[in-house]
Amino acid sequence: MPEGTVLLVDDDRDTLALYGLILETFGFRVLPAENGRTALEVAAEDPPDIVVTDLAMPVMDGVELCARLRSDPSTRTIPILAVSGQAWNGTDERARSAGCDEVLLKPCLPDRLVEAVGRLLGRSGRLAARG
Repeated sequence: MPEGTVLLVDDDRDTLALYGLILETFGFRVLPAENGRTALEVAAEDPPDIVVTDLAMPVMDGVELCARLRSDPSTRTIPILAVSGQAWNGTDERARSAGCDEVLLKPCLPDRLVEAVGRLLGRSGRLAARG
């Protein structure tokens, strides 16, 4: 039985494939998206239990994605985990200000990614509420 649904957002296809495989191996259902705009469309059609997003992406970056998810009543409570190599330039603080719950630095080891996703899902209570 899946542990929950992860909306995984990254413009790098290799990272998207790698993180997707890791999360699926640990029992999560993964919904991939290559930018923030696509992620918003996916979230509207199939609301995830958590969003894992890169911050630096074309079309719509992860900071704007966080802000838009937080401004929509249907996605406001979904936990958001950013996994980015951009933390050194203040992007991590902008992401937190926009509503991101936690930021991990790339490269992110598989166990850290899975642990953070599980922790944020447990904190949110979304899976328990779905029953």
